[in-house]
Amino acid sequence: MPTIINRARLGNSTEDICHLAEGPFAGNLAVLDGYDLLLVPLAGKSAGVARPLFDVRGLAVTGAPRGVAYLASEALFAFNDLRRRATLLLADGDGRPAGERAVQFPADFAPDQPEAIEASPGGLGGERLLLAVVKFVPEQESRLEILRLVGDTYRVAGEVRPAEPVGQSFVTGAARLGEGFLVGVDDQLFVLDSAGNVARSVGLPEALNVEGLAQLADGSVVAADLVAGRLFFFDKRLARTPERDLDYRIGPGLFAAFGLAWDASAAQHLVLSPARGLPPGAQQVAGVPASLDAAAPVVDLAAQNFGRGRRMTYLPDEQLIAVAHQRGPRAILLFDAKGRLAETIDVTAVGSPSAVAYVPSSQEFAVRVTEPGRATTLFFLTRQGQLSRTVDLAPAGVRSIVAVTHFGGARLGDGPVRPGRLLVIDGPATEADPVTDRALIVGLDGRLLGEFNYRKSLGVLAPGDVAEVTTGEHAGALSIIDRSSNELVVFRLED
Repeated sequence: MPTIINRARLGNSTEDICHLAEGPFAGNLAVLDGYDLLLVPLAGKSAGVARPLFDVRGLAVTGAPRGVAYLASEALFAFNDLRRRATLLLADGDGRPAGERAVQFPADFAPDQPEAIEASPGGLGGERLLLAVVKFVPEQESRLEILRLVGDTYRVAGEVRPAEPVGQSFVTGAARLGEGFLVGVDDQLFVLDSAGNVARSVGLPEALNVEGLAQLADGSVVAADLVAGRLFFFDKRLARTPERDLDYRIGPGLFAAFGLAWDASAAQHLVLSPARGLPPGAQQVAGVPASLDAAAPVVDLAAQNFGRGRRMTYLPDEQLIAVAHQRGPRAILLFDAKGRLAETIDVTAVGSPSAVAYVPSSQEFAVRVTEPGRATTLFFLTRQGQLSRTVDLAPAGVRSIVAVTHFGGARLGDGPVRPGRLLVIDGPATEADPVTDRALIVGLDGRLLGEFNYRKSLGVLAPGDVAEVTTGEHAGALSIIDRSSNELVVFRLED
């Protein structure tokens, strides 16, 4: 079983906020950031000093929650679930589970993703809920569902289909505003009337995605961005009042990480991700020290016109950083320690790479590609990119390879590098399949050697990538990063 050595969040991941106007937490904002529900005072000496209220991983979440509301009549918090879209999870103020409630959507509409939730007084039936939802196919569409509680089920009491340009956008934040609504799309706030017509819009250039919105008792409005770690204030006319802004930043500002590797020469973690302050969609590789308390750019992918980097690995003998790049080009990109492109290995012949591990003993890349029917197959490529063999991990119980790393191949004195093993993160093959949270240890021939549950043992729900720490104090340990919470966890596997 794994033993955790160190863990830290590398950045904010704010999904929603709610104003707590009454009850034991009155006068505060609740901020859903990653898996933490934070309590942020709005006034007094402690204004803006966030403290964790509880961790939502104590609930039966199967994905990452995207919204939170406070049911004052019951003194309960309600959360949605990224994968169980028709379920709300309830918790008391200490985070103890308090049951679940179903959401019954219109018969002709099944959303692909829930987003913000807000509760407002609703009379004898309890609070009415405002729920923003998004459907991606056949065309992207956002709707606002007004829900009322009937028995143990929230049923639709009204539905708002916002006019353009909001309707076909991705609405991430939502709140009541008088008789209408206020919604967030990218770095814009839109005021909608009760029928969904757009009355006006207000820009928030400091934001990447406006994820949380709330109106306070004095009519002022507060907005939260996905990654900024700031609460942005507006007066009741939606004019900015930046002097009221509050800061609750977490970590050095990395978020939504796809790739993770260990730089053996610099003895630091390498994280492939966007970063706070970069343009939307811009990727970089950042170096993170073993202390996990800082980050510095190493490779600027965006400046070199690369925008589809996914997983990573490292070539210790050549001191090269390898990035699996999905298209434009389909390749393994090799960068030197100064961030310069040293080599491009074309892998078009096998497909579009989504995971990669380097095997030092054989000087091969183990690659997973995205093409249909290949989710359980590792393609072993030579250092030059020629296919040498394939290994199907389906017999080991793998349904879909999310990430892979080589480990345990330490050199014995001046002798050869031992073959080592592979750590494979498994995932659901389709959106409808359940998440099993399995991490498998397999030989280089695909034989199953062991496994563990990464949620139970590491607290990870949305793994981005895994890597082996090969130098420094924690040499021989492994690391994993969670894309939803931006948390990097370093651990050892015990025999």
